[in-house]
Amino acid sequence: GLPPYVMPRAQAHVSLALERPEQMKVYALETDGSRRGVVPATVRAGVLVFTCDTARDPTQATYLYEIVR
Repeated sequence: GLPPYVMPRAQAHVSLALERPEQMKVYALETDGSRRGVVPATVRAGVLVFTCDTARDPTQATYLYEIVR
């Protein structure tokens, strides 16, 4: 369909065991793949931890993320 997208509010808490997780950045993405903004992430016991939240931006649903080193 076309915007505006109708999506329920939902959250997912993500934990990823990665090599050198402290070097990772998480970005929320636009539907065209461009970066919308940095998503806060932490490292706990060598695991990258962040939250995906469809309501992160009140103007539009957030459902695409990118993790980069």
